[in-house]
Amino acid sequence: MKKKILTLLGLIFIPLIVYGASTVVIQNWAGDVVTVTGGRLDVNTRGMAGSVVTLLNAVTTTGASASQDVSAYSKKTFHIVATSVSSGATIEIETSNDDSNWVSINSETIAASGTTEVAVNGYKHVYIRANATARTDGTYTVTMVPGD
Repeated sequence: MKKKILTLLGLIFIPLIVYGASTVVIQNWAGDVVTVTGGRLDVNTRGMAGSVVTLLNAVTTTGASASQDVSAYSKKTFHIVATSVSSGATIEIETSNDDSNWVSINSETIAASGTTEVAVNGYKHVYIRANATARTDGTYTVTMVPGD
């Protein structure tokens, strides 16, 4: 029998006991999940840290993406990929404390095909989304990588 207190990514999880090839799944207060199967360790930190999250996927119309809860992260990096652009669009990164009332924290006017990177650091937003607020042509994909 092994007994240990597990600390991952600066977070302390509950005491963990693993017997043989059994599987144990634990979750802390922040929603981070650790799965141990026979000594193999898998970590899912709210499913997002360091992972690419697609906010807008090849859109050709105006409109906002679904919101993402990013309250655990103070850094967010966005990539706006534009294709088939001759006159462009305006893509805004918006934040909300209540998932209802939105405020733009960054606005990018895209006038040519290519990739634009936007970094939003030092703010603990609750919800975030991408919004194509104006568009004349082109296709737009916005991805986000959250981190601490």
